[in-house]
Amino acid sequence: MRLSDYDFDLPADSIAQEAVEPRDQARLLRHAIDEDRTEHSHVCDLPEILEPGDGFEFVQGSVDLLDLLGKAIYGAGTAN
Repeated sequence: MRLSDYDFDLPADSIAQEAVEPRDQARLLRHAIDEDRTEHSHVCDLPEILEPGDGFEFVQGSVDLLDLLGKAIYGAGTAN
């Protein structure tokens, strides 16, 4: 994994300034690496998206370089 893998344009108006209510309506960006496909979803869609064995990470706060390099993980889980 290279840091350049995470290099993309992100317009300032696309960055949330406060949490959405209800929280399960928060936007979720999904990327299927094997298909090189990106989709937009919502947190409430997770039960339909996750399959047994899928991994996911809960990040509390902003993502920093250590998160991207896999050095600092605030919480992780696996779908059952």
